[in-house]
Parts: sequence; structure tokens; C-alpha cells
Amino acid sequence: MTSKTDSDKGKEFRNARDSHERELKEKGREIVFRTRGSSHGRITRLVSSSDLGQAIKPFVFLDYFDITRNECRRLAFIRIPGSRQ
Repeated sequence: MTSKTDSDKGKEFRNARDSHERELKEKGREIVFRTRGSSHGRITRLVSSSDLGQAIKPFVFLDYFDITRNECRRLAFIRIPGSRQ
């Protein structure tokens, strides 16, 4: 009985990954969850810790901002608590 080397295991992993990527490109992905989110003014939270966020690891908030380009430039200078800016 021969054991596989790390190089052989790496090749198998890459082949499986490449095969999976080809399959996704051929048939695409189906939508498994759709949400309108929770709106507060011009900001809509699409993913929060109390819904789909429970299934996402690591968890992230996903927000949609309905703002102009100038407003966006102003927000770029605001430090968000807990972020790694």
C-alpha cells in the first residue's frame, strides 16, 4: 500500500477544484435566498446577524447605500467602528 505524497494530494485537490469551477461555469448557480432587506432611510441592510448572517462564516453585514457620488466621497473619510480601515 502506498501513501500519497503532499504533492499528489495537492494535484487531486486542484483537479477537483478545477472540475467544480468548470461545472459552475457551464450550468451557473441558482439563487437560494432573496431578500428586500430592512430599510432605514436611504440605507438598506441586506444581510444582518439575525437572518442569513447566521449561515455566513465569517459573518459580515451587507448594506446598500442609495447615495450620490459626492455623498460617497464624504463617507469615505468616516471611520466605521469595528472596521479594519
